[in-house]
Amino acid sequence: MSKISAACLPVLLLVWSFAACAPRTKPTVVPSAKTEPDRSLTAVVVDDPKLGESLSRRWTSEGNGTLKVTNVTEDEFRKAKFALQPEVDVVVFANRLFGDLVAEGQLLEIDEAAGSLGINRENMLAHYRENLTRYGNQTLALPLGAPQTVLFYRADLLPEKPPRTWAELTTFLPAENSEVAGFLEPLSGLWAAHSLLARVAPAIRFRGRISTVFDLETVKPLITSEPFVRALTEMVDLHQKLQTKEFLSPKEVFDRFVAGKAKMAITWPQPSETVELLKFEIGVARLLSTAEWYDAAQEKWIKRDENMQRNIDYLGSEGRLVGVAKNTLRANEAIAFAVWLTGNQASQKLMPESQAAGPLRMSHLASVGLWTKGSIPDSTVDLYSDLTRQVHEEEMCLTFPRVARQTEYLDALAIAVRSAIAGQLPPAEALADAAQKWQKITESVGLEKQKELLRRTEGLLTSKFTD
Repeated sequence: MSKISAACLPVLLLVWSFAACAPRTKPTVVPSAKTEPDRSLTAVVVDDPKLGESLSRRWTSEGNGTLKVTNVTEDEFRKAKFALQPEVDVVVFANRLFGDLVAEGQLLEIDEAAGSLGINRENMLAHYRENLTRYGNQTLALPLGAPQTVLFYRADLLPEKPPRTWAELTTFLPAENSEVAGFLEPLSGLWAAHSLLARVAPAIRFRGRISTVFDLETVKPLITSEPFVRALTEMVDLHQKLQTKEFLSPKEVFDRFVAGKAKMAITWPQPSETVELLKFEIGVARLLSTAEWYDAAQEKWIKRDENMQRNIDYLGSEGRLVGVAKNTLRANEAIAFAVWLTGNQASQKLMPESQAAGPLRMSHLASVGLWTKGSIPDSTVDLYSDLTRQVHEEEMCLTFPRVARQTEYLDALAIAVRSAIAGQLPPAEALADAAQKWQKITESVGLEKQKELLRRTEGLLTSKFTD
């Protein structure tokens, strides 16, 4: 873990404070007696320095006042227990840190009912309106979009349609001695966990099923259940056939694919100054599905019928949020900044600066090329845009619950996935080992506290923190 730089010390408090899960009501902002009110704001931007620089320039150039930006790494922010001093007004952060900031009481509720804030949620892509930012009936952050993970394939090597289910993947693999890899997916860092969750999503998420990764009543991990064991077993079998030796990041997967070194790849478009796009047709499809889904109540697999949603996409592995600091002394101005940043024009101009963000609004889908930046052909950009729209038209998706220490849960699961693929542990044992680590993380956070976070971020209201 890196040390906190001297520039960051004034912003970050290195004191642990276990605040209640939900922030208290929004403080009253006393109007300044000055003729010219102080219009300066201070923002903390986590792990996105290029975005931080652009934010300051544009906010000021539009005549909104000054914006002082402090860029910090996630490690620095985590070491500071996610605490912010009163001079910090807004924070831009990764999706996975939402639960930590809520648990530490660092986010101020954005009261959307109080006047016309101009947020225009109706124009937001559907799952960003709710699934990735909700906390019961409170708004504690606003979405800044996320890249859409899809299946890319070489149309010259797959003249017909790509596979529809994960189980079909092996039938599309090239001969063993081929110079082109059959399939690539991200397996480095936390990505191994995200890849497993993308695979298991269609089997565990369906209408009426809310407990997917944790049991909502007990916070017991469900990763040892049959759907997870089957998904990891299929994953291991596939990578044994592929003879996978390297665990790649999404960027490395994309670079190899566009360089012609893979037949299929799961990732998203990521511009590169070193990789030249080859001249072959690139196909794109949504994440794969499963032929069956698992009914946990009856403990049996059920064949998916034609009337059931076939694709359940996994969202939230990347993306950015903006929140207002709980102790800000400029609440109204800070909320105005968050609303401005999520607006159609500002977000379209600024968020393409972040490789961890993507189109946020329906109106952005006509300009997806601002995010892909020439990394895929124009014809593929149109397909990618259309698939993004389709994903958000679906009734359901799967997201990892925004609980405290989400990163630690994902890391434990990622280690289990890699150990199984490497042949160090059978899939069931690897997942059981991860589940034990999950139980310890939950106990460290506090069972009741984590349960409250889990239920509220999954859209269920309880009465404990409604002030």
